[in-house]
Amino acid sequence: MTGSSLLLSSMLLGAASVCSAQQKMIAEKIIGIVGDKVILRSELDIAAQDIIRNNNGQEVKEVDKCSILDNMLFQKVLVLQAERDSLPIRDEEVEAEIDQRLKAFKGLPPTTIQQLKQDFFQPVRQQRLAQAMYNGIIEGITVSPAEVKGYFERTYASNPRFYEANVELRQLAIYPKTLPVTDAAIASTTTLLDSVRQLLIAGTISFREAAAQYGVEKTVSQSTIDQFKKSNLKPGEYSQPAVFTDDSGKKGARIILIVSRSKPHIENLKDDYQKIAERALEQKRSVALEKWFAFNLPSLYIMIDEEYRSCSNLSKWLGTASTTGN
Repeated sequence: MTGSSLLLSSMLLGAASVCSAQQKMIAEKIIGIVGDKVILRSELDIAAQDIIRNNNGQEVKEVDKCSILDNMLFQKVLVLQAERDSLPIRDEEVEAEIDQRLKAFKGLPPTTIQQLKQDFFQPVRQQRLAQAMYNGIIEGITVSPAEVKGYFERTYASNPRFYEANVELRQLAIYPKTLPVTDAAIASTTTLLDSVRQLLIAGTISFREAAAQYGVEKTVSQSTIDQFKKSNLKPGEYSQPAVFTDDSGKKGARIILIVSRSKPHIENLKDDYQKIAERALEQKRSVALEKWFAFNLPSLYIMIDEEYRSCSNLSKWLGTASTTGN
């Protein structure tokens, strides 16, 4: 299990929670149990649908569902152990996170918002418990330069990665606050962004502060990356303000910060140390997680439905799992 696996599990919980009200109304099949924590087939189906939506409609094959179930089982183990250890998760923290998530649901009736808050509470609480348990397991794990060098020599030195020319960007966007969005509003927004750009160049404010005070930091699209690969801007420089339309169709103004540039090259410790170190750290955390997992799993009641017991990546669960056809 890796940090990325945990991230996937967190996403699954979020997806399942959205439809939890619907799940209460239909007959369910339990496909997994960890201690007193159950996993429903509908949760697995919802998670798979969520992944399809996040992968531009690409098909999720059965092997992917096996991996999803593996992550869901593992997260249940984390939640169960967190509850056994009485890790402190305050209701106020859970409610604050739910309120933050629900900001995306504008215009819903108060009764619907209240129902969503109730539906979200347990899934979000379990997500926070799992994350707290995970953080406790990997806390204090670091890698030394010697470990990074050893990791690179063991894994990639004989077959290193090749990197194309690349550019790392950050994007600051400001949107007009008026409706409808007129040409005058766009012009005013662009003028404001130009003033913010001057503050950034002067070092008066940081990029993070500018995003918090004036606009929002947006994920940079691949088309924008490709565009700025060809620009003459150097690392640390900002583009001029430009009018743009984001993926949701909103029109605003943006500036781009060039964080770094790299030429085509074969991966090496000098130019790519940070990337290699991150992978070495992830591997070391994964080993610690697997050891923790192996130590705690025998003490838990595990059930996997017969339908999924042929999944090769679930074999580690089968030593303690019971069989049922439900």
